Amino acid sequence: MEETTMEDKSINPRKKFKYLKDQVSAATLEAVKGMGFKIMTDIQAEVLPAALDEADVVATAKTGSGKTLAFLIPAVETVIKCMEKQIQGTCCIIISPTRELAIQTYSVLQELVIHHGNITSALVIGGENRKKQSLELSTGVHIVVATPGRLFDHMRTKEFDYRNVCCLVLDEADKIFQYGFEEDLKQIINRLPKHRQTMLFSATQSERTDALIKSAMKEKVHNINTDEDNLRATVEGLKQGYAVCETEYRLWWLHKLLKKTRNSKIMVFFSSCKSVEFHHEFFSKYCEAPVLCIHAEVLPAALDEADVVATAKTGSGKTLAFLIPAVETVIKCMEKQIQGTCCIIISPTRELAIQTYSVLQELVIHHGNITSALVIGGENRKKQSLELSTGVHIVVATPGRLFDHMRTKEFDYRNVCCLVLDEADKIFQYGFEEDLKQIINRLPKHRQTMLFSATQSERTDALIKSAMKEKVHNINTDEDNLRATVEGLKQGYAVCETEYRLWWLHKLLKKTRNSKIMVFFSSCKSVEFHHEFFSKYCEAPVLCIHGKMSQSDRTDVISNFYNAEKVALFCTDLAARGLDIPAVDWIVQFDPPSDANEYIHRVGRTARGMGAEGNAVMLLRPDEIEFVSYLKESKIFLDKYESWDKFSNLQPKLDAAMSDPQFLELAVEAFQGYMRAFEVKKLKHIFNLITMDVDAVARSFGLKERPDVDVRIGFSKKHRPRKRMAAKLAEQSTENIKRIK
Repeated sequence: MEETTMEDKSINPRKKFKYLKDQVSAATLEAVKGMGFKIMTDIQAEVLPAALDEADVVATAKTGSGKTLAFLIPAVETVIKCMEKQIQGTCCIIISPTRELAIQTYSVLQELVIHHGNITSALVIGGENRKKQSLELSTGVHIVVATPGRLFDHMRTKEFDYRNVCCLVLDEADKIFQYGFEEDLKQIINRLPKHRQTMLFSATQSERTDALIKSAMKEKVHNINTDEDNLRATVEGLKQGYAVCETEYRLWWLHKLLKKTRNSKIMVFFSSCKSVEFHHEFFSKYCEAPVLCIHAEVLPAALDEADVVATAKTGSGKTLAFLIPAVETVIKCMEKQIQGTCCIIISPTRELAIQTYSVLQELVIHHGNITSALVIGGENRKKQSLELSTGVHIVVATPGRLFDHMRTKEFDYRNVCCLVLDEADKIFQYGFEEDLKQIINRLPKHRQTMLFSATQSERTDALIKSAMKEKVHNINTDEDNLRATVEGLKQGYAVCETEYRLWWLHKLLKKTRNSKIMVFFSSCKSVEFHHEFFSKYCEAPVLCIHGKMSQSDRTDVISNFYNAEKVALFCTDLAARGLDIPAVDWIVQFDPPSDANEYIHRVGRTARGMGAEGNAVMLLRPDEIEFVSYLKESKIFLDKYESWDKFSNLQPKLDAAMSDPQFLELAVEAFQGYMRAFEVKKLKHIFNLITMDVDAVARSFGLKERPDVDVRIGFSKKHRPRKRMAAKLAEQSTENIKRIK
């Protein structure tokens, strides 16, 4: 039975998104939920019933009222109906007055169709490659998000089939006129089918929008104005005011404001382009606008095409430190008319590669002629091969899949002049050493190489000698730092008796239920067990991700977690490297990390960027307390948090769960996974299997008796080669096998 809070009772049931379950597909509603929305805004509650009934709609609402979802949800549902009827070609066109608004709308659309694997879309805006857009349109994409001028250009070609468009959205319609697109818009509307649904959204209405409504829409139109009875022209929750300043001191006033808001994200509006340029030049060049330390150290050398080895804390902003030089290298290659791929960026995990590729797309948004490809495992190999065969400028890849393509004729890497190795130490730890050697041997010798990592080791030193020039710029932004973790991170540890670990986690999840948190476990099966128990038997809002999930499932989970405001993500160390997820409030290390390096990368998921804050807690069993002293030696200082002595009684829930044979089997596998994770622990004197109370560990997984498990200390099983390699390289000890019964 679903819980009802007092807050829920005060909400009109018709304003909940789930009220639309008869009109909106389950996949769309799941995406909306994943974006963190449960309650419709006023404009959404007014528009959606009519729009989903295929009525023409004219909606006037304030900026920031949520109108984007009000037209995107009906657009997606229209496409679903067209697909059911096997209608070919583009079904829906969304027109925005500016490129920036179109990009933003397209971004929200991607989140909305994340569970609709067969819905395709294209972004068609000025300043981008026209041929690439034409190629996309020729495939008959379902939804086109466009600016008017570029859309009309494509409508005059044979490649774009818009004969079956049955939904047209005009967003910020008054601005479309103001920006001089009136004639283009008339031509577009005249070319489209007459029997279509049209939705017009705007923050204001005018005579020109009224004339557009008469010419472009049906006689019966649903007019919706959510501001009619409102005494305020702006949204609730906005604190607004004004300040008076003598004219000659306006620049001085702005300087003081920038200093006071230096830890905030702000927008400053000017009346002209030249005024923007003047103020930007003055404040960035002469007022020492803040630059992250890693950027200040790396960029001058990297932009001078020097080889760079950079060590910096996780969350320090190193991604831009290598992407900016990479983009500039491509520009130089294009000026010299060099063909084929110019730059390769290698990441140890698919998730980190996806994130790096996403940042790259934002960075090249005004470079319409720079092309790129994401080449990772778990995705269609033929599609990747086709992209590579076009000679994309920048390739972001994982080592294994990249090496696969390097052994084909389609991928031309003969002119690569920039190689980036991100999280280089982890590339080795994940078992890609041989692939990396082969990749480096095949690449041109005369190239720039940049190696980035949060830690350095003997293996990265060996890589530097073999892969880089003799003269290397070594940059370590942490050398004179007394802390190994970033400022703004509050971190501590708690001690809990082994058998009550699950109960401790239950209490922590209750205390952090209004936060976004990440909980780290030592094995995939342990993640699955805890996720199943808390989501199914405790009805807690939890997600999970681990290395044995499919790539599409992992991508969906990361996307949902990225967009959620309050949720818990249960994960293995797969999620500990490189991912930049905004506003993570808590890092919970339910199972302690193997060493200081892994600790740094786990807590690096929070307090990311200048001025950011976050929290971290590590749970230890009483016999693991020495790990705190070990971390202190690595300049990681933890506060001791209170040890709770009162817990909610989980036993009835555990008994119910254990009555399910499948869940019982999962509990056994999770216990075994937890025990086997000690195989790769380097600090055997702290994580000691010999002195461990194994019965108590079994009880912490809800088991009344401990199962049999083979544990090989210092060595791992053949089906886990990467962990075996990590363990062997980390600790050159003789094999010691212990059987625990």
